[in-house]
Amino acid sequence: MDNMDIVELRGISKEYGNGTGDTVVKALDSVSLNIKKAAFNAVTGTSGSGKSTLLHIIGGLDAATSGSVVYNTGDGNIDITGLGEDGLAEFRQRNVGFVFQSFNLIPMLTVYENIIFPVQLSNGVIDFQYVDEIINRLALDDKRNSYPNKLSGGQQQRVAIARAVVSKPILLLADEPTGNLDKNNSWQVVDLLRMATKEYKQTVVMVTHDDGIAGQCDRVIHIEDGRIVEDVANVF
Repeated sequence: MDNMDIVELRGISKEYGNGTGDTVVKALDSVSLNIKKAAFNAVTGTSGSGKSTLLHIIGGLDAATSGSVVYNTGDGNIDITGLGEDGLAEFRQRNVGFVFQSFNLIPMLTVYENIIFPVQLSNGVIDFQYVDEIINRLALDDKRNSYPNKLSGGQQQRVAIARAVVSKPILLLADEPTGNLDKNNSWQVVDLLRMATKEYKQTVVMVTHDDGIAGQCDRVIHIEDGRIVEDVANVF
């Protein structure tokens, strides 16, 4: 069912400091949050509010100081805060796709090779029909044998999105994915992420500083000083 929770955050706090308690900074302060299947979520807030830290903890890229992050994988619930580094790495490969502001493409690989790389890395089975469908939907068919340095910024970000969805992850996390793009390409990226939720039933959580872009999402979660201060569902 599309209204089930994919991820539940329970009392997540994150503190940074020097270990003496003198300069402890609380990046997140007892954040609890449920993320539903096939929804397009935006996380907004000022610089330093904790939004990227939240995204990284959801994706297992950073560890919470306290609290839990529980995934519903379809085969039962997994609390990723209890996994070690190896377990986390395997979990991310199988269940989470990432899109960053910097495209992070591998320069010596073609577009096609970049897209299928995560599946190869996890020794997964490549669904070639699905890969071709994604490439066509993202208007990359004529670029599949090109190298990243021959692509525009918008094209590189489309490749990054294709790479993120190709392994059919439970959750797609996007950290300022339009930050290096002009307005036209930014809206194209947002449309592609929305398509991922509507057609491929992907669940997307996107950090953005752009209120206009956030307004196109199903839900806007606003963070200030490490706390959720507003959580609004948009009706279209």
